[in-house]
Amino acid sequence: MKNFDTLLANINRNNIHPPPEIEVLNFFNSMKPMRDHNRCHAYKIFRYSVARECKRIGEFNAILIGRATNHLWKTSTSQEKGEYVNLAQRIFRYSVARECKRIGEFNAILIGRATNHLWKTSTSQEKGEYVNLAQRVKSH
Repeated sequence: MKNFDTLLANINRNNIHPPPEIEVLNFFNSMKPMRDHNRCHAYKIFRYSVARECKRIGEFNAILIGRATNHLWKTSTSQEKGEYVNLAQRIFRYSVARECKRIGEFNAILIGRATNHLWKTSTSQEKGEYVNLAQRVKSH
């Protein structure tokens, strides 16, 4: 597919909304532990979903997929974006819990405290990305 408009017409939004939680969790679960907040945020999960849908219909051009992702994100409702934000937060909490269990810590209170500590010790840039995302979701 060489045409952006054709690509948009062929994308089935039902395969993007709501987010495909099981596949996304498997994808992020296969990665290293997530100390880096950039590794899991709503737009990245959305991009993964759009790329998967584009590949399903035979489009592999990264530039077209990126343009489609941007367009579809901008035209998604705040509820649709909110589903991705919630999934990103759950993945982050899950990754912290998984890392705690990896090192032998199973106490839920301590895992919650570790999650809060990681947020508090995140850089301003990392926190800013979540704030910007939340503002974009609210404004749409």
